[in-house]
This record gives sequence, structure tokens and C-alpha cells, in this order.
Amino acid sequence: MKKMIKRLKTKFFSSEDNKAWKTWVDLRSRNYKDLINLLSSEVRTEFKRRAIFLLLVPFDNFNNIYWKGSLGKFEHDSNFLKLIGSPAELDYAADLVFDFCSELKFKHIGRSKVSVFGGDGVTFYVPVMEKYHTPLSFYNSCILEFLSLLPEEKARKLFSLFSLLDISTYSNIEYASGYNPFANLLSDENIAEHWKRLADFKMTLIVGNELSGKKKPREKWENAFSQYVHIFQAMLHGTPKYSKELYVRQIRFILEMSSHNPEIYDWQLIRIFKLLPNKEYKSIRYALAKYVLLEKNNSSPSFSIYNEETQFFADWVKKEFAHDNALLGRISFLEKERDERNLARKIIIETKKAQEDDAMSKMK
Repeated sequence: MKKMIKRLKTKFFSSEDNKAWKTWVDLRSRNYKDLINLLSSEVRTEFKRRAIFLLLVPFDNFNNIYWKGSLGKFEHDSNFLKLIGSPAELDYAADLVFDFCSELKFKHIGRSKVSVFGGDGVTFYVPVMEKYHTPLSFYNSCILEFLSLLPEEKARKLFSLFSLLDISTYSNIEYASGYNPFANLLSDENIAEHWKRLADFKMTLIVGNELSGKKKPREKWENAFSQYVHIFQAMLHGTPKYSKELYVRQIRFILEMSSHNPEIYDWQLIRIFKLLPNKEYKSIRYALAKYVLLEKNNSSPSFSIYNEETQFFADWVKKEFAHDNALLGRISFLEKERDERNLARKIIIETKKAQEDDAMSKMK
């Protein structure tokens, strides 16, 4: 790494400009915001490259440019890359990310240590990330940004380093690690379709390797197939930011793996049907209906009719697949179950009200 830094300094940073750079740095207390501002200022390319380098370098001890502030904390996000107007400077930034990421990626373990704190019956598990977690997470975000900024040939080199899986494991009450970068890529409408298709293909390979036993999830909550199904459904919050063809490919893959019992949420079924309403997708709708109503493993929560969305799905199935007596019979059973559940709830409410009224009458 140090040899690489020295090579980059020799290649890009002229010693003739050191005095002007030092004067600017020493004028007042500087931070990353000043470096970002340089990118849109009318200064020479030499100084913009210094700013880019300092915004990307992973550690203080790998920096050979005069600077008083701390480096490698990455308090800024990758959005600053959009401010780089010159293709040459964008290429320069991409080369830095590729070199830094390549150097650190294969030295990072990827599994966080855990410190345990407890007392009075409460235990807290606090992850202690590996030392390369922060820069690698930042570079992963940068690569995502570059996919919408660089020509395909240049971006392809960076994409080879993009991690679909979070750099390190973590888990707490609200969030957990997993294939969040993959989800971010799919939901970014500025990223071209071919990157999403390539990422999806890589993800299906990971799923296949895990389901076949060739590979194990890094942690149990990072199970690739469960994450894939969850992300597939998360794209329905709004409209998927990619083509219908890719979405169809995803649901077909999930249904092909139905023996592994993917958890498709009740309230998402009608959304999938509405997204794929045409005749050409009838076979997909039929396969999905049969899976959730008839084939889903009994060990998982089964489909039930309990609100407008689930009833709409049931009505659609009854109308479109009236020839399938098994489907109709199952829906009839679920509707009866729903009616009995509503009746029981009504009786409980009326009983409680009667008890309340009786208690109140004795107080009059």
C-alpha cells in the first residue's frame, strides 16, 4: 500500500505546487467539506486531484500529502463523486477506489467481533468491526455511485469488486446485516439495467451454492435465499426500479426454488398480481397461487384472508382459476375461517361491552 501511495504521489502531485497547497491548508482549520468544495472551484486540476486523494485515502499513515485534519473516517458520503466534472478526474478517482479497495478487500475478515455487556438481567451485544470495515463499506458505496457515472468498460472493472453482501456482520433490535448493497443497487433508478441483471445473476449463484450445501451463510440471518425473497418483495414498495422482465425472472427463480419454502407475504400477493396482470403472465400467477394456497410448507405461517388486499387476491384467484377445484376449496375454507374468526372477535367485544354496561348500571 505504501509503495502504491508513493507511486501515485509521484505520478499525480507535482512538488512545485506544494507551497500553494500548504498556504491554502494553513489559512484556517480545514475539513472534508473544504476538500469537497475544491472540486467545484476554479482551481487547477492538480489541487482537485489532491482533494480527491484525501477524500478517498483509507488511513492517515498512507497519506503523503500535507494535511492537518484526520483521514479515513469517511464522514462524507459517496455523493461527492457527482461533483467531479472532468472525465479524466473521474477516472482518476475510480482508479484510486479500485487500488485502495483491492488492497484492503482480501485482508478483511468480514465477521465482526462482539463485546458483551450486561447487568440486571439485560445483555447487550455490541459489534466491534474489523479495522477495514469503514473504508471498504465506503468504497462499496463509491462503486455503486460510479456505475451511473462511468462508461460501462471502466465501470465493469470496479463492479468486479462490488460486494452484494454487507462488508461486516452486525445485528441489533432494528437492523441486521445481509445483502443490503444488492438491494441498494436494485432500487437505484440511476443505475443501468444491465448492472442490475448482472448483480441478480451473481445473487442467484450465491443462493444456488447455499441451497446445494456448497457454501454456508456467513451468519444464519444472512441466508441468501431468504434475503433474496425479502428484497424481491421490498421492491414492491412503489414500483420496481428495473424492468418487468427482470422482475419476472426473479419470481420465476423463487418459484423454481419453492421446495425451500420461500416466505411470500400475504399482503404482497395482490401487488405482484397487479404488477403482472397480462395474459402472458397468467402461468406465473397460477404457479404463485398454487404455491401460497396449496404447496407452502405447514411449518411456515400459511396464507389467510384478513383484510381488503388478501380478499382481493382470493377473489382474483377464484375468478381467473375457477377450473381448479383445489384452489377454490382452499379459498372457501379460508373465507369460512375468516368469518368464524370475525364472529369470535365480535362476541368477545360484545361480551366485554355487556360486562362494562352491567358494572356501570350498578353504580347508578
